Amino acid sequence: MSALFSLHLSSPFTRALRILVPMALLGGVVSPAMADDEFRLGKTMLLGYRAEHLAKAQTATSKPILILCYNEPLARQIARGVELGGLEARLRTVPAVSSECEASAPTIPEEGALYAELDDLKNCAGLALGSPTRFGNMAAPLKYFIDGTSSLWLAGELVGKPAGVFTSTSSLHGGQESTLLSMMLPLLHHGMLITGLPYSEGALLETRGGGTPYGPSHHAGADGKRKLDEHEIALCRALGQRLASTAKQLETSRG
Repeated sequence: MSALFSLHLSSPFTRALRILVPMALLGGVVSPAMADDEFRLGKTMLLGYRAEHLAKAQTATSKPILILCYNEPLARQIARGVELGGLEARLRTVPAVSSECEASAPTIPEEGALYAELDDLKNCAGLALGSPTRFGNMAAPLKYFIDGTSSLWLAGELVGKPAGVFTSTSSLHGGQESTLLSMMLPLLHHGMLITGLPYSEGALLETRGGGTPYGPSHHAGADGKRKLDEHEIALCRALGQRLASTAKQLETSRG
């Protein structure tokens, strides 16, 4: 039996191929008119099969990459990288933590990104987590939010999703790498897959500002006014594209 006939006969793709493959290969003898009708039918079936699977692929990767950060200037460049990678980027932030008892903030911030909710994490295809450094660690508002994700951890909602981290500091050696590494810890507890940045990204070797293999970073300067340079921007976009491509590959492999 030929390899053609060893394919599953009920598959729409296989049925279309059986029609489109020249009749001589299938051992059939048909009239020219019938062959023409069969060819048109096979072509229609094959185009329908292609459209169906393109739609499934689009559905499989329709979830956004969540960019969750606290006061981070790199977020929009990472979002641009996600979009270049073919997925939607969803930017969210967290409210400040108050030192006053029972202080509260408006449900919707007056400016900037909306506040994150647990459903944003649950329904994302991947995560980019960002924070300025606070004594070599993430800022308290972001840590407070992450500490409240126990329900997602118990349900395994983030297991197997790609994640990356990013940060900024006022001084060049102000704790960028320790902040990035410490931000990975809760993500690893959630079972997420840390992407990082490989040294195939040339900007890692050329940067005179921020940028690490653990994730993008930015040297903002003592007054916080130093703008992102070309290498920092390139690494932000590289992380966004890496998260998008990894999320799509993982969704495809899961069927």
